[in-house]
Amino acid sequence: MTAMQSVTAALEGVASWRSEQEARRQAEIVDVDSQLEKLRADLAELQGKITSLEAFRGQLEERDASEGVVARSYDAIFAALLGQAAQLDTRAAEASEATAKRNQAVLDGLSKGELAPLVQEYNQFKTQVEPTLQALPESYRGAIIEHHHGIVDRIRAHLEDQIAGPAVVEGDRVELELVYGIDAPSGTPELLICVLPVKDVTFTDWAERPEDLSTHLGARAVQAIYEATKQGGLPGAQAVFGGHQGLLAVEVDLEGVSKDFAQLLADSFNAVLKSAPELAAGKLGLTARKVDFDFLLPPEIEDDEEEEG
Repeated sequence: MTAMQSVTAALEGVASWRSEQEARRQAEIVDVDSQLEKLRADLAELQGKITSLEAFRGQLEERDASEGVVARSYDAIFAALLGQAAQLDTRAAEASEATAKRNQAVLDGLSKGELAPLVQEYNQFKTQVEPTLQALPESYRGAIIEHHHGIVDRIRAHLEDQIAGPAVVEGDRVELELVYGIDAPSGTPELLICVLPVKDVTFTDWAERPEDLSTHLGARAVQAIYEATKQGGLPGAQAVFGGHQGLLAVEVDLEGVSKDFAQLLADSFNAVLKSAPELAAGKLGLTARKVDFDFLLPPEIEDDEEEEG
């Protein structure tokens, strides 16, 4: 027969169970506290990241979306125009060669065409008659010279008729652009800057270099500018020329010009550049493009202005 368990032993068993439960509970509490501490640390780290991201977002909201556009636009415009200036140089050389060939062909044709007798008589005068003029009576000499001048006038008129216009270039049409900006901070135009697809040596070395398509293109652009300033009430406006980034730039002080100058200039460019016969013969298409005024200012000047402000 099994011995009956005493109450004391039973209560001791309960106390042992309770101790085990308490130890387990304390171990679980320590584990939960550890997890809570870790989560709190993770939460603090996340809160720090949230705070940093919120601050960065605020900076993004304040940052100008156009930051860097001016400098990039400046570089892009001048790079494009320099490439076009190289194309113009090539076409100018082709036009000069076409003109030389045309003129030589006209001269060669003088001895074969309807003026051949006159050319022969001209040559005979220069080689045989002119050396003996001083020996002739003055009346004879005057009549001969007058007759000779008539021959020269007829030959000259023929030559002028044959080479009156520019020679037509063979090849595809070359499309070029000039860009311009108008500074009008208060709505009234104050300054014009125009940059051409023309190397600056066209202006700086104008006395030494021959006249060519580059010269003509620059002259037509200036013609359009002066016609627009005249229509805008500034007949005495003076353009200032200079080189910038290897290109020809034109500046005009617009103080006192009418407020519709921008439209007057656009119309003038369109009229002058589309009707220039030398550009047409050279198969050049020249388009005037208005850009933001700041796009034509060197970045270093822009930075200086910001520091002064």
